[in-house]
Amino acid sequence: PLFIPAKSGSDAGTQILDGELFDFEKEVIPVLEVVVGRTIERALMEVLEEEELKAIQKRQAEFAALRHAELLEAQRMEGVEKRRSDERERRKAQEQMRLRVEGVVRRKVLSRQLAKQLVAELEADAFKRLQELGKFDNPHLIEVETKVFPQLLGLVAEEVALRDACASATAKLIEAVCTNRMKKLAESRDKSFARKAVVDGIMAAAEKESRVISDIEQLEATRISEERERMKSWEAYE
Repeated sequence: PLFIPAKSGSDAGTQILDGELFDFEKEVIPVLEVVVGRTIERALMEVLEEEELKAIQKRQAEFAALRHAELLEAQRMEGVEKRRSDERERRKAQEQMRLRVEGVVRRKVLSRQLAKQLVAELEADAFKRLQELGKFDNPHLIEVETKVFPQLLGLVAEEVALRDACASATAKLIEAVCTNRMKKLAESRDKSFARKAVVDGIMAAAEKESRVISDIEQLEATRISEERERMKSWEAYE
């Protein structure tokens, strides 16, 4: 249980009537007016401070939004500038590539023309030289050798059979000379065929190079067309 100390001494009391200690109307009301006035003034100050804080926060928010918009615009401009710079670099690289390809194609075309001219000159010189040396086959001579000579040799052989040994030796000598002539003509034909094969190989290589150059030109035309389409799309985007 709670401890309650014992009472000591005797109780006493007093009575205070209105107006005995102080006058409420003269002494308390002015103090209350000052306290209430200060309270109201303080409340007004706090309200004004809150309104000012709200205005400051609003201005800060507007400034932050404006700064954010400016930052986004700056980033967009930087992106546009970067894309333009990349596009310029890409165009420059493509132009350099186009110039290199054109140089290669021009050199190939020139080399092909020079090769054709050289082959034509060599072919003309070779034919002229062979004609001067008498290396081309004569159809009349071939007909004589393949048709007339066998009949003539048969007739000669019949006559030689009727003659003496001297005539036989003469016939053998004629036959040996004709055989040697046939060998030389055969060798001449083989050489002519070999030269013709070399010329055909050169012309085939020139035709193959012409087809490759045509394919490169078609690819370059396709690339230029695609580049123009991309440029139109880029300008439309700008």
